[in-house]
Amino acid sequence: MFVTIEDETGDTQLILWPRVYTRHRRTLESRIILAQGTVSRWDGTTNTIVTNIQPIHTNTPMPPTHNWH
Repeated sequence: MFVTIEDETGDTQLILWPRVYTRHRRTLESRIILAQGTVSRWDGTTNTIVTNIQPIHTNTPMPPTHNWH
């Protein structure tokens, strides 16, 4: 699965192999996440191959997100 994350400085792709996606699919519903993995630079693109995802909980109001499902 490819997940695009974005902030005011730009965007990047997260790559989740099937077993990682299965393990963390509910965490991907969180408003803020910490994604850990290996940065891969190939053919002019930069991606992160994710090994772990954790939700970050905050009481700070967040703007709405967009789910491209």
